[in-house]
Amino acid sequence: GLWLNRMDLDTATSSVKPSARNTRYVDASLTVPHGVLYPMSLVNVAFDREAIGVAMFPGLPGVDERPVDDSFVGLCAKVVADHLSMGHKTGIPYVWRADASSGPVGGVAAAMAKDSKCLAFLEELIPFFASVGPLGASSTTAYAAYTELAAEVRAKLAPRDAYFGKLADGMAAWAECWKACAQP
Repeated sequence: GLWLNRMDLDTATSSVKPSARNTRYVDASLTVPHGVLYPMSLVNVAFDREAIGVAMFPGLPGVDERPVDDSFVGLCAKVVADHLSMGHKTGIPYVWRADASSGPVGGVAAAMAKDSKCLAFLEELIPFFASVGPLGASSTTAYAAYTELAAEVRAKLAPRDAYFGKLADGMAAWAECWKACAQP
């Protein structure tokens, strides 16, 4: 989905354009091609719970000042959906956003420093997700594909940064909880 009125902008842009508004409604949706990554937010998302729900782990928000939970879950969901030959669409529905977030805590300079850390962190994530090859043929469910992806995160990203090890643990725990709760 998309925002109407107050846009979800990075700190630098929102500080330069505090009055910027998105008032154009476009009645359209776009199919995101197989193998193409895109940013997705958990704030305004619709998904088939049974088909892909397990991949909607909200990450570890605020852990070690790495606020990329929305980006991470979107990338995971896209990789799992692509593996299972499921489509992804972006566009409608819109959500009216009356107010921006409460503003940068500690001021614009602190928020920009945090944003730069986040961007550096994303520079680790994007190449990883772009390089994740086809998941195993035995991964025929979202649960299996997601747990395999968690193992990839552990094997390839955790050696670079301990946070990824915590994230892989969280992914695995989330998948197990999801599986247990999904049983009738």
